Amino acid sequence: MMCRNRMFDCQRTNGQQHVQRGFSLIELMTVVAIVAVLAVVAGPSFTKMVAQQRLRDATSALTESLWLARSEAVTRGTSIGFTFTSIGTGWPVKVSATNATIQTQDPIPAISSAAGTYTFNSFGRLTGAGNLELTHSGTGLKRCLSVTTAGRVNTKDGAC
Repeated sequence: MMCRNRMFDCQRTNGQQHVQRGFSLIELMTVVAIVAVLAVVAGPSFTKMVAQQRLRDATSALTESLWLARSEAVTRGTSIGFTFTSIGTGWPVKVSATNATIQTQDPIPAISSAAGTYTFNSFGRLTGAGNLELTHSGTGLKRCLSVTTAGRVNTKDGAC
């Protein structure tokens, strides 16, 4: 006699009940195939999302260094600035007169840019304002930073 239950199949043979629980191999392989298809579809968009977030992190780090340099220049009454060969290599924020380091920014992996020099005078005005283009080396995504002489940073996705 065969009986069906929602949770498991049971089969009676010679008065004894045998319970079969779990998943069949076909059910398991179907689930694995569905998960594999979803992973293939979601992979490229996840990579792009990670690259965009790294670009935003680099933009944020540069903006914070600009704010710090400007604030310290006004507070100390002297020139404060930083120079980098590429934003991916990191940079120290330094007092121009004594070369004393105020803060060091760690390298930002997978992000590249042109070299940049930003120095604020004692009035909080920036020398070397302009555009800086950040590029994610793995995907080629770009982000443009525009820095004004007041130290204000505007960003937009894409090339400058």
